[in-house]
Amino acid sequence: MKSQIVIGSLALVLPTLAAIAQEENPTAASPAAAVVAATPAAVTAAQTVAPSASSAFNNGLYAYADYSHYIGAGAPKELVDDEITSMQDYYVYMIDYFINFLETYGYDASGGVTLHGRTPSGNLPSATLGYARTFQNGDVWSIQASYRNGTVKTGILDYYISVYEDGDSATSIGGSMKYSEDIEEYHLTVSYSPKRFSYLSFGLEYSHSDYDGEFNTTYHSGDSYSYQYDYGFSSTADDIVAHVSLNVPPIVVTKAVEGLFFTPTADLGVGYSFRDGSVSYAYYFENDDPEHMLGSDTCVIEAKVAFGWTYQIKANQKASLDVGGFYRADMNGGLSTELKGYFVRAGYSYNW
Repeated sequence: MKSQIVIGSLALVLPTLAAIAQEENPTAASPAAAVVAATPAAVTAAQTVAPSASSAFNNGLYAYADYSHYIGAGAPKELVDDEITSMQDYYVYMIDYFINFLETYGYDASGGVTLHGRTPSGNLPSATLGYARTFQNGDVWSIQASYRNGTVKTGILDYYISVYEDGDSATSIGGSMKYSEDIEEYHLTVSYSPKRFSYLSFGLEYSHSDYDGEFNTTYHSGDSYSYQYDYGFSSTADDIVAHVSLNVPPIVVTKAVEGLFFTPTADLGVGYSFRDGSVSYAYYFENDDPEHMLGSDTCVIEAKVAFGWTYQIKANQKASLDVGGFYRADMNGGLSTELKGYFVRAGYSYNW
């Protein structure tokens, strides 16, 4: 039902864009304006993909690929943080309890827990394809689609207990706990840059994200016995986010290399996220209602900055390279970080 609502809202926007696109203007000059609103893991393509200032090009086709390093679990962050924190606290307490118990009854015992990171991380590549159109009044409209896929993971803890007899280890038990999460994202963005404020663009983005998280626990006793069990969840997020992007006009890098420009950009997005999810083996979770934590809809806020370099290959072709960082948080009971990280992106545009 939630997906139908958000997709329906896009249906109101796209016919308007299609109607505008039927205007014909083969010779009008185009402004140097941004044409793309940012997505959760990329920033505005800005002057890299828009038809050039004082040119006769009205259409632009662009593509870029980026490699992003994600830090965080995304939409399921609340449940993941709660479970990892609870399990680390639990193992620290239980190992200490067992050692004290054994020593109380005269055993010589030792043990400990090594805690690893609480925040998963990983690298997620993406691909984007878009189309930009400059109209007779100088305004620029664009539409783009993106796809991203990858895995974030973290080791949670390792533990062991050894019981000694006459100075030699008679019994040894231990184990570990890890977490991994597969992320898949689809993004569709429509954006508009007015001629009067060509350094600004305004966008509306719809995205759908799938998250499959798994907690993996192993246990072993000496070399003769081992045991493993897994439990986890599947969740989705359907987001509608409004973006405002600032695109600094191209700055000449050096006169020694004609056509090379510096193009910094910044983006701010605010929207709403519709969420749902289910868990497997719910009795393993420390939280009494893990599915509720996955299904809590919330407002979201995003911010991105990028420092880019654009090279004019020909009058109607450009190549670009950007590096930057991004941040995403939900506002469910306060500002809480879901994702942050950095990226490298390479792009190419062709105008006609």
